[in-house]
Order: sequence, then structure tokens, then C-alpha cells
Amino acid sequence: MCGPHFCSTKITQDVRKYAEEQGIAADEALRKGIKEKSKE
Repeated sequence: MCGPHFCSTKITQDVRKYAEEQGIAADEALRKGIKEKSKE
């Protein structure tokens, strides 16, 4: 599902890239990212 301000494909790619950079699994990256975002 994509639109002018949201693209789930890009979000998935970003999560996988972040996980790879952090050396963690994608599901762990999601949990970590959610915690970081909630602090903002």
C-alpha cells in the first residue's frame, strides 16, 4: 500500500537495512525502533 506520504514497501526496506546495519534481526529492529520513537 503506497501513497504520497506512506509506502509500506519502503518502510520494510528501511527496517531491513537498519537491522543489517545494527547486526540484529528485523523483528528485533522493529521493537528497538518503536522504543526509540516512543522516547521522542
